[in-house]
Amino acid sequence: MTSSPTDKDGVPALTSPHSDVRVWRLISLSTILTVIALCLIIIFHWLGFGLVLACAVVAIVIARTSTFSAEQEQVRQSIELSAADITAVLDQWEAFQNGTSAEAVTDRSTHSVLLDESHQENPIISRFHKARVSSELFIDDLEGVVTHARTIHMLEHILSATDEMARELQEAWVEARQYASQVDSPVVRLPENQKRTSPSTYGWTPGASSYRSSFPRNAGA
Repeated sequence: MTSSPTDKDGVPALTSPHSDVRVWRLISLSTILTVIALCLIIIFHWLGFGLVLACAVVAIVIARTSTFSAEQEQVRQSIELSAADITAVLDQWEAFQNGTSAEAVTDRSTHSVLLDESHQENPIISRFHKARVSSELFIDDLEGVVTHARTIHMLEHILSATDEMARELQEAWVEARQYASQVDSPVVRLPENQKRTSPSTYGWTPGASSYRSSFPRNAGA
């Protein structure tokens, strides 16, 4: 039969070595759990901060991308409007050359100097035909150049070139018609007797691509 541990006065001891071990184990376990809990709190705190920061960055990128896309679309639409101005003059020229209506025939009779090769050296007539040929080639390349433009700056440069081309062609067309209406010329050409004049007649050399200098070099082929 074993006796309970007693103190120096013979009174039974209230604690034992085994209970001390259990207490220290509980304290150690509590400390470890507390440290783990604090670490988790810190980790989740920073994870939450990082998540919020990441969401903010994504939102900013999306907003900037949307704004950039909207600006691009506005500039592209402006380019299309300027290109339409160029095409309108080219269509007028085509109708003037090949129209079969009585109005078209009368117009050719009134402005026949525009078709008279003997007047092609005139600065006013020559200016129109140079602008016309350049505009035709410009329009042929415009879609591809706009498609390959990757920045707002490049699109704005193309818009500026298109506006300038439209202005030059319109002014040259109006001036040439005014000049032609004031010159007495017996030459009247009907559509079936007309032939397309080579661009080189008006100072355009294929391959020189002077009009392409208006485009950004890396905006398209």
